[in-house]
Amino acid sequence: MRENLMNKKISKKWKTGILFFLLVGFLASMTFIRLPYFAFKPGTVNELSSRIVISEGRSFEPAGEIHFTTISQDSSINGWEFLEGTFKESVELIDEDSILGTRNRDENQTFNFELMRVSKSTAVSVALSYLGLEPYKATGVGIASVGGPSEGILTTSDVIIAVNKKKVFTDKDLILEIREREPSEV
Repeated sequence: MRENLMNKKISKKWKTGILFFLLVGFLASMTFIRLPYFAFKPGTVNELSSRIVISEGRSFEPAGEIHFTTISQDSSINGWEFLEGTFKESVELIDEDSILGTRNRDENQTFNFELMRVSKSTAVSVALSYLGLEPYKATGVGIASVGGPSEGILTTSDVIIAVNKKKVFTDKDLILEIREREPSEV
């Protein structure tokens, strides 16, 4: 009888120990295992009225405040964040393949930085146009990469300002000028 009681105590300790380690394993996996999802949720809101400076052209005092709102993108979702996104309406979970497509994470980051740069340039251009100012004055066509017959002659820091003494301001101007020519003629 006494031996049976000892076996029950040992058995109970083993069961408690196993349950404890299973619980610790579950909590660790919920914390440290990354799931293939992106979470989008409200980000910061920054007041911009004091940061906008108009040095020329028409300017207007704002009727209210101007704020810059952001969306937070989290690409490293663990189990707890997945649960939050499942039950919280302000968090949207999107599967990784829908966001990345054929890009890897580094390429996606570069792609997003480019989108932000273009968005910022567009916003500046629209604001300046609204104020009656020329958003930018092109001075030529910048070189993004060099290959083919121009390799070794042009560099990515060059700006093409003319083709056969005819000025070019945009990539379309450049294409029109070189379209009808052979590489040796330009």
